[in-house]
Amino acid sequence: GTHPAISRCCEISSRLSKGLSYMYEHLIAFRDVSKNNILWNYGVLWNYGGDYGAVVGGPFASSTRFPPDTPPDRRKVTGTVHTPATAPPELSDTEEYDPFAVDVFALGRYMQIQLEDEQVTAFLPC
Repeated sequence: GTHPAISRCCEISSRLSKGLSYMYEHLIAFRDVSKNNILWNYGVLWNYGGDYGAVVGGPFASSTRFPPDTPPDRRKVTGTVHTPATAPPELSDTEEYDPFAVDVFALGRYMQIQLEDEQVTAFLPC
């Protein structure tokens, strides 16, 4: 079977993705996905019996919430509020960009960094 750490990695990655998806359903772009901005519910994460717990982002100081009537092509921002390690190349203080796409890039980059640096204990509650 699959190694337990790999299974947990996939589960936690799924939770983080679902958290962003939930925010997107409410037209909120997080805008700074990074290790320091992901909060873990360790009490639940340590429950190996099934549920790996709630994973939420915070703080929301750099987040952007778009009004419900904002057309998709107008959901753009400017600014370089991201943590450098997970910041995508398209960040700009002058050119508009899609903050939702930037969040997805940053989440992928965050997971990549944790696994490449072999910091499984930072990414997984092992």
